[in-house]
Amino acid sequence: MDRRRCFHYFPTLNKGLIHELRVVIQPIVLVKGIPLFRDIQKSIRLKLKGTQEYSSGLVELIYRIV
Repeated sequence: MDRRRCFHYFPTLNKGLIHELRVVIQPIVLVKGIPLFRDIQKSIRLKLKGTQEYSSGLVELIYRIV
């Protein structure tokens, strides 16, 4: 499986089958990168449910899809 592809391709988002989305952020600045989401057909509204900070510096954002 190509990891670069699995992180940004979510066909189930377009079908409305996902109810919660968790995004983990590594706090670094990149000059280039791949998009987090691709092929999204319409805007998806998110409501922040919570956050989790880890000792490594990672931050997890937990969203409910509205």
